[in-house]
Amino acid sequence: MFHSRLPLALLLPALLAAGCSDDDSAPDAAADAPDAGDGGDADGDDGGGEDAAADDAPLWPDGPVDVRFPDGFLWGTASAAYQVEGRAAPDGGTVASNWSEWEDDLHIIDHQTSGRGAGFWELYEEDLDRAVSLGHNAIRIGVEWARIEPERGVWDDEALDHYVAVVRAARARGLQVFVTLYHWVVPPWVQSRARSVDLLRAADDAFEDAFEGFARHVVPALAADVDQWIPLNEPFSVMSAGYLSGEHPPGGLLDLDGAQLAGMHFIFGHARAAATIRELDLADADGDTVPALVGNAAVAGLFPPKNPADPDDVFAAERIEYIVNDVFPEAWTSGRLDVNMDGDFDDADTTPPEGTYPELADTLDWIGVNYYGPGRAEAGAFRSIEPLHGLPLLDVARYDPRLPHNEMGREIDAGSFLATLRRYARWGRPLYVTENGCADSGDTQRPFYLLEHLRAVGAALAEGIDLRGYLHWSLTDNFEWSYGFGQRFGLYRVDFEDAALPREETAAARLYRRITAAGGIDDAIWTEWALPRYPTDTRP
Repeated sequence: MFHSRLPLALLLPALLAAGCSDDDSAPDAAADAPDAGDGGDADGDDGGGEDAAADDAPLWPDGPVDVRFPDGFLWGTASAAYQVEGRAAPDGGTVASNWSEWEDDLHIIDHQTSGRGAGFWELYEEDLDRAVSLGHNAIRIGVEWARIEPERGVWDDEALDHYVAVVRAARARGLQVFVTLYHWVVPPWVQSRARSVDLLRAADDAFEDAFEGFARHVVPALAADVDQWIPLNEPFSVMSAGYLSGEHPPGGLLDLDGAQLAGMHFIFGHARAAATIRELDLADADGDTVPALVGNAAVAGLFPPKNPADPDDVFAAERIEYIVNDVFPEAWTSGRLDVNMDGDFDDADTTPPEGTYPELADTLDWIGVNYYGPGRAEAGAFRSIEPLHGLPLLDVARYDPRLPHNEMGREIDAGSFLATLRRYARWGRPLYVTENGCADSGDTQRPFYLLEHLRAVGAALAEGIDLRGYLHWSLTDNFEWSYGFGQRFGLYRVDFEDAALPREETAAARLYRRITAAGGIDDAIWTEWALPRYPTDTRP
């Protein structure tokens, strides 16, 4: 987040600048679920032809609100190691990585650097206590590859021991831990413009070898306390922001070959990491007799056509939604590989050749959905650029600034969230919401955003979708990638001007605590916290 939001949001201006010379137990509450037309087909069909986010019909039906969440449902928050720990080393130096290099090259707004991030490296026990105070029973954290293996085969086991301590502290507080192995930040020997190295763009298996080696070192140390593993966070975001828009390292601009190579490395890298996790994690941490479950954290959302009457926009919407939502889970469930992302699996002239790869199949035990809001798809000047055939628009300023939106310009639409969950349910795997949040420095929209999106989760459960947990982004404010510290997603506000990095509880945190304590959303909670409309909604 820049996760699921920014890579696509930033793709448009960068592409225009570079390439355009002319002018993105289930509750019994079925009656509470929005109609399929409020965001997508209930059967999970492609949503490209549906203007899911622009429907003016009321999202929620009139009448009593009674959303119940099942026993055992997981409540929590999510974070990325780099965003909450920053680049600061314990000795006061800098942990070298592709992102520390990116900061040094002045790519962050106002030339900020991540420093200590939100201070989680030192303050993790306090933050874990805050999570427990919200009624949480789960948390998603990351382990930083650049800290643990600064040079190939050179291991900083003090750093790994620190992550073991964090995980054990979480488990001691009753939190089930989801661990992310790769969340965009890698040591310089994996990717560095200064060293002219990028294993993600290489034509060999060096990235897969390196990533498996990292997993082999980390998994045994954490296995006794971790059952939920996420090898990769949002591979499509890296493809788009790192190789197409140039907004993230390595800064590729319209490098379609690089994006495709990175995508294939991610697909095979995930499979090898999944096999490694299943081989090495034989300890059952939570007592359910299953020692290891492998999921993903996918940038997810619908991109209806900007102009539903324009066949080119409709086609671009179908293509973009397929690439963003379907290419990776198709490979990791069925083993079918679509290298050029054109919607078929029989192109023999790609590298590797398309087809079915047994080593990819069934490498997902569950699917994680990272959702912030919908976008639009527009063919425009890029209608001939394959495989997208257009652009995903994520800033409402590009299509309708009257719509409710967060401070990044991302549209707010809980109905599209429900439609996205329906789409992902068709893979036949359990779902977790692995990220969902709202950039809102004043906390004026986040409480209603949280309330509505949790009501959508309840509606999905009422429809029979196997949705097992919700992880809000995020517990505290953090370093928001290219946006620096300016964009705030935290349930706790961090004072970045104070060296102690004190936290202040927000209204959204208090609401989250109310919902977890109640085990759902009732009339009293809805009446107290619902808004007639978002402050940024300026439609008549």
